[in-house]
Amino acid sequence: MHSIVLRLKSLFTIPFFLTIVLVIIEILRIFALNGAFFWLMQNKKKYRTSLVSKSLPA
Repeated sequence: MHSIVLRLKSLFTIPFFLTIVLVIIEILRIFALNGAFFWLMQNKKKYRTSLVSKSLPA
């Protein structure tokens, strides 16, 4: 009985562990994509304002 339970536990822990790892990777990927997108937007804004300030006569 005990060995069956242990075997079942080991069968469930590996996929469970893999699932957790995959979820963490997905979350990090989403955060990285959002961060990159946010960074691009910020830079675009900065770039646009610098262009406008350069094009305006001093």
